Amino acid sequence: MTGLIPFTVDSEHTTLLLDTKNKNFTDFAEESHLSAVEWERIPYDRDHDRFIISVNGTHITATTE
Repeated sequence: MTGLIPFTVDSEHTTLLLDTKNKNFTDFAEESHLSAVEWERIPYDRDHDRFIISVNGTHITATTE
């Protein structure tokens, strides 16, 4: 569907910061009907080794395994 989506991690390693202006992301978001604002910052739950993503206002946990 898309190529690589650039990201960084905050200084505390608790949040993934997506480049939501990147064309690969905007194509993905448009195709999947996602809000770029919800995907700018993706919290990481270190205690449970998972990301917490938001899909149109609904929070979903996604494990890294």
